[in-house]
Amino acid sequence: MRRTSILLAAVCLALAGCSSGEEPEKKTVTVTATVTPTPTATPSLSQAETKHQCSIAVAEAAPGWEDWNYSPGEWQEDPRTPEVCLGLANEEWPPDGNRAFMDALIDGLDMADHPHAD
Repeated sequence: MRRTSILLAAVCLALAGCSSGEEPEKKTVTVTATVTPTPTATPSLSQAETKHQCSIAVAEAAPGWEDWNYSPGEWQEDPRTPEVCLGLANEEWPPDGNRAFMDALIDGLDMADHPHAD
């Protein structure tokens, strides 16, 4: 019994020493973050601005075109389509994008004074 009391007292003292109520020592951790600069996004143009730039690009490119068979639904994949015109595509409602491109195409041909514009 005496042995049990001594053992119990030792355990209690050990536990009391572990939870002395003092704050545990705080360690300072330094974190170094590497920031990778992101490329600046090109400001998006309005539909009207994109259409106008597309017309200009068509006017510049049109004199070199020999084949005028543009498919209204496949103009995005056509290698003759100026890159700026791809901004006219409308994924939610493709007919709107198709119409916007065809309008820009005709305007561009007018600017170039090309016979296919009529």
